[in-house]
Amino acid sequence: MKPAWPVLPLGSVVELQRGFDLPSNKRSQGSVPVVGSAGVTGQHDEAAVKGPGVTLGRAGAIGVATYVPCNFWPLNTTLFVTDFLGNDRKFVYYLLHNMDFSAYNSGGVQPMLNRNYIRDIPVSLPSYSEQQAIAEVLGALDDKIAINERIADTALALAEAMYIRDSATKDGWHETALADTADWKSGGTPNTSEPTYWGGDIPWISAASLKSPWLDNSERRVTPLGATKGTRLVPAGTIVFVVRGMSLASEFRVGLTQREVAFGQDCKALVPRPGVDSVVLLLALRSRTTEILGLVDTAGHGTGRLSTDRIEKLRVRLPNGEAGAAFIETVRSLTQQASAMQRENRTLANLRSTLLPQLVTGKIHVKDAVGVVEDVAS
Repeated sequence: MKPAWPVLPLGSVVELQRGFDLPSNKRSQGSVPVVGSAGVTGQHDEAAVKGPGVTLGRAGAIGVATYVPCNFWPLNTTLFVTDFLGNDRKFVYYLLHNMDFSAYNSGGVQPMLNRNYIRDIPVSLPSYSEQQAIAEVLGALDDKIAINERIADTALALAEAMYIRDSATKDGWHETALADTADWKSGGTPNTSEPTYWGGDIPWISAASLKSPWLDNSERRVTPLGATKGTRLVPAGTIVFVVRGMSLASEFRVGLTQREVAFGQDCKALVPRPGVDSVVLLLALRSRTTEILGLVDTAGHGTGRLSTDRIEKLRVRLPNGEAGAAFIETVRSLTQQASAMQRENRTLANLRSTLLPQLVTGKIHVKDAVGVVEDVAS
């Protein structure tokens, strides 16, 4: 039987300190990560702490652990590790990431984490060599996820650049109103208090969940019954974009469905008409993000609103004939690669979520996890 790890108070594993105030209007352009309670929130030209380092959400998103591989500036909404007390930095990150600090909320309206209240939390601590081994296994998954993200971003950026370049030519392209490219659909929300409508297998896309160009998953899912009760189903190859929400103040969220999905009333869906390629239409919209954001007005409480009668007049350029077919084949190959990376990352993230609590608590041996990780991260 594997010997038990010694149990120590958290304060004997790491020393924590509150971060430093840095208002947005005091930040200067630079490459130093500014870390808030939920992670990196921006950049600055000066670091307050030498990295690599680890932060922990102190105010707002309490208990969210962030690993920072370089020098950084931790905001006063975080606690940051000032001394790892001889422990592996990456292991400490995974250890804190696995801990549930919700019971130590000392705030009122705003959640708050007091370092003095958490220093006595008991944690099991392996030897330094085993810490390194655990961090290496989990780090391999994180590295693979990061590589896939870069590949996906590069593939999509290349497809967008090709669209902007080729659509600027007159030959082989034509211009049309966005209104004439697709059938426009509005969504809705099934009754959230009816349990038979929720918890199914059909992703329900909302303004909050539309964060990727490739729409095949969502935290909230509806049942087949729920999909008939106040929302709408659209097939794979449909463009979905946000028309109402706080995000419209700074970003235009638009994605392409990879499977049948339902969607909410804060989004609009475009089902491309015959002869209109869905990927090209996605690229056309993404290339006009600045112009589209200029069409947004403000509703109550600063909520952005993108009215249909404004955006449907947007002029987009689409390819024709054989040259158009060749262009479509090329950009489709790139976007398929990007969406495949997203699907693989979901599998990797699920594996990481399964292994992390087992490894950092000693419930499974590192050697038992190595083979599984090598198979998927190679």
